[in-house]
Amino acid sequence: MKTELDPIDNFLQKHQLEAVLYFLPFSLVAITVFGWWMGGYWTFSTPIFVYLVINIMDHVVPKLSRISSPLEKGQAKTGGAVNLYPLAIWLWPLAQVAFILWCLWVSSDASLSIIEILGVVLSVGVMAGAVGITFAHELIHRKKRWERIAGEILLLSVTYHHWSVEHVQGHHRNVGTPKDPATARLGESFFAFLPRSIFGGIRSAFTIEAAKAQRRKHLPYGPRNRVVSGLILQLLLYILVLSTLGWKAAVALLFISFIAILQLEAVNYFEHYGLSRRQVSPDRFERVSELHSWDDCSRVSAYFLANLQRHSDHHLRPGERYNNLSLLEGAPQLPAGYATMLLLALIPPLWFYVMDPRVKELNQLPS
Repeated sequence: MKTELDPIDNFLQKHQLEAVLYFLPFSLVAITVFGWWMGGYWTFSTPIFVYLVINIMDHVVPKLSRISSPLEKGQAKTGGAVNLYPLAIWLWPLAQVAFILWCLWVSSDASLSIIEILGVVLSVGVMAGAVGITFAHELIHRKKRWERIAGEILLLSVTYHHWSVEHVQGHHRNVGTPKDPATARLGESFFAFLPRSIFGGIRSAFTIEAAKAQRRKHLPYGPRNRVVSGLILQLLLYILVLSTLGWKAAVALLFISFIAILQLEAVNYFEHYGLSRRQVSPDRFERVSELHSWDDCSRVSAYFLANLQRHSDHHLRPGERYNNLSLLEGAPQLPAGYATMLLLALIPPLWFYVMDPRVKELNQLPS
C-alpha cells in the first residue's frame, strides 16, 4: 500500500524540496544570534518565534488533506541524489553543543543586562528542548552506535541523560499502561503529571539498567549502569562549567536544562493523554496500536520537529527514520499543533475543557 500524497507534498517531493525543509530548525540559531546582537528584548525572539509565529503558521498553512498510509517495506525517502534527510539530524548535536557553550560564555558577560542574559538563555533552552531533545529522540532509536551516542550527548547537554534508557526500553514497552510514568491519565493536570513523569522515569531507568547489569554479572548500580555513568558525566559537566566559566554559567546551564525538560515533558503529557491499552490478563495488555498515541497533521511544526507528530506510526515502528513515518488512519488527532497544545497544557481548566470530551468519545466513556 503506497503512501497517499496531497498536492503540496507531491510538489515538494517531486522537486526534492521536502528534505531541505527539515533544515528549518537551524533558522532558530540565526534568530537567537540576531536577538543577542540587537540586545534588549530582542533576545526573546526565539521563544516568540517558536510559540507565536510557528503557532500561527500551523493554523494558516494547509494541513495534510489526507491521512497517509505507511510506506511499503523497503521504500524510503532519500531527498535526491544526496540523502539530505539524516544530515539535519547528524549536524544538530554539533550545533547544540557549540551553541550551549556560546550561551554559557554570553551569560558570564558582565556587559549584558539581566534581561538580555535571560532572553539568550531562554532562547537556547527553547531550542534545546523543542529541537535538541526531538533530534535526540530520533537518534537514540537508531541502530548505529555512533548515532545513539550522539543522541545521548544531546541529552547530557540538558541534564537528562537517563531518558535515553527510559524512553526506549521503558516507555515504548509500557506506553498506555499504569506502569508507564510518561502516559498521562485522563483528568490528570500537567503539573501533577510532571513530577510523576520525571521521578518515575528516573526510577524506571535505574531499574532497567540495574536488571541488565545483574544479568551480565555486574554491579547493579556500578559504572556499567548507564544511568549511573550518565549522572557522573552530568556532575562533571557542571563542575567543569563552574570552575572555568563561573557560577553564572552553571546557573545558565541549569536554566537551559529546566526549559528543555519542561518542553519534553509537556510533549510527553499530550502525546498519550488519556489513552490506555486494555488489560487482557493480570500481567498482559493488548498490543500497542494506532489508537494509543495522538497524531497531528500540522505541516510547519513537522519540519521543525522531525515528524514527531506522526507519533502513532513511531510507536508501531520505533526504529523507523523520521522521514519514512506516516500519519495513520484511525489514530486520534490533536485539535491543534504542538506549540498550541503545549501552551494549552499549562492552563489545566482549559486543557480539560478541550481534551477530556475527545478522550471520552474515543474511549466511549460518559461525558
